[in-house]
Amino acid sequence: MTSEYWPLDDLCVRSGSIELRPPLPAEYEALADAAARETHVHPLIPFLEHASDTPMERGRRTLQWLWRNYGTWRPDEWSLALAVLDRGRLVGVQNVRARDFARDRVTQSGVWVFRDERGQGIGKHSRHALLHLIFDGLGAERSRFRAAADNRASLALARSLGYVEDPPPATGRGGARHFSLTADRWRARPHPVPAHIEGLDRALFMFGIGHE
Repeated sequence: MTSEYWPLDDLCVRSGSIELRPPLPAEYEALADAAARETHVHPLIPFLEHASDTPMERGRRTLQWLWRNYGTWRPDEWSLALAVLDRGRLVGVQNVRARDFARDRVTQSGVWVFRDERGQGIGKHSRHALLHLIFDGLGAERSRFRAAADNRASLALARSLGYVEDPPPATGRGGARHFSLTADRWRARPHPVPAHIEGLDRALFMFGIGHE
């Protein structure tokens, strides 16, 4: 049942076989299980960045990350985790976050597709749906994305969606490459699979825009 105090629960982006929506509490355990099965360190994914973690610790970190996203939410600093479903199957998570979004209109984003679901185009398709939310739903002017320097799949994904590589910041995490995509560049590109957003209007105030 949707809470009148938390309208984000109604948010959904659909694009072909892909659906993005806040994960249901019952799906948290499945996300933790998928993280526990990961065999490689992912330095830019908060719950998969610790090489010394046991599977149990990776699962716990995943739950803590999901809880923290909601527990620390403020309109001037938020982090939205969206479950990625392909034909109804839970296959990963997209994340978009921002600080002072109402002023800057800039987001950071990340993607994690389950280990046994990679190589099927899910990352690109779900990222396309997320960018539709970022630019056409929230009215962002720029979307930023970091990829590990040795992650060929993430680097290729960024370029295929029109991201342009930026110079590395003076301070920041080493071993990462930084990309950005502007709203103008996004809208100038073809979008062969349309995306549709539901349930956003009532939640805009939670992103620091619109009115409650």
